[in-house]
Amino acid sequence: MHIADNQRVLMPKTLNDGLNILRRRSKIRISAGGTILSLIDPGIQEYTELLSLHSIDELRRVFWSERSVDIGAMVTLEKLLDLDEKVIPRGLRQAAGSIADPQIRSLATLGGNIFAGNSYLGLLGFLALHDARFELRRYNGTRWIGANRFFDDEGRPTIAPGEILTRVRIPLGRWNIQKVQRLEIGSDIREGEFMFCAIAGVRSNSIEDLRIGISVPGLGLIQERQLDAQVVGRGLPLSLKDIDYYRSEFTQGLGLPEKLRVPFVLDRIGNLAAAYLLSLGHESRG
Repeated sequence: MHIADNQRVLMPKTLNDGLNILRRRSKIRISAGGTILSLIDPGIQEYTELLSLHSIDELRRVFWSERSVDIGAMVTLEKLLDLDEKVIPRGLRQAAGSIADPQIRSLATLGGNIFAGNSYLGLLGFLALHDARFELRRYNGTRWIGANRFFDDEGRPTIAPGEILTRVRIPLGRWNIQKVQRLEIGSDIREGEFMFCAIAGVRSNSIEDLRIGISVPGLGLIQERQLDAQVVGRGLPLSLKDIDYYRSEFTQGLGLPEKLRVPFVLDRIGNLAAAYLLSLGHESRG
C-alpha cells in the first residue's frame, strides 16, 4: 500500500507483528488515528515507511471491571460515545464528544489523540486528572506510566524507541460527579483554547475528594491541589461565600501564561469552577 510516490505503509494483523516491524525498522513512523498529524508535523511526508496499527484487533478492545476500564489505543472517539455509561467515565465521554464531529471522531483514536499531546486539547487533561495509566509495549517487554508523566516539561512523549502505546487504564468508582468543557478563546489552536476538567467524589452530602484543573496547550494540566484540599470534607451544599472564595483563589493562583491572564479568560475559568462547585450540592441530592 502506498500513500505517496516515496512512501509504503505496512499493516500488521497482530500486535506482536507490529512490534517486530518496529524493532527491525527504527525509523518507521507509526500511523494510529492521529487526525491532525499533518498539521503539527509537516515533515510526515519525508517518511518513506509508515506502520499502520489500524488492522490490529487487539488494540480495539475494551475490558471493564468494577475497579477499572482498559481501553485499547485504537478505539475510536466515536466508539467511546457508543459504549455504556457504566463503562466509560462521564468526563471522558464529555471530552470525546467535544472533539470535531462524528465523521472525524470515527477516524480519530484514543491513542492518536493522546499523542497529539500539548499541541491539541483533547483527552489527556482528563486522563491525567483521573490518574489514568498508559501501557507501553515493546517487542520484549511491557511497562506502565501515569498519564500525568507521559509528556516531559518540553511537551515530548516519554516513550522509548520501539515502544507502542497499547491501552489506557482508567480507575472507576471513586469519582461520581465529573465535568469536562472545552473552550476556545482565539484563533490560534496552540494557545487560543483550553479544557476545563473537574472530578469529585461525593458521598452522604459530603465532599470526599475533589480535583479541578485547566488543560492549557504547552503547559499541560494546571491544578491548585492545596485549594482543592481545603474543600475536601465540607458538607453540601457549599455556601456561596465558600464558592466565591474558591473562585477567586483558583483564578489568581493558576500559573497561566501572560496572554491568557486577561479578565474575560479568568472570568470564564472562575465561573466554570464556581458553577461546578455549586452543582455538587444539586447532584448529591439527585
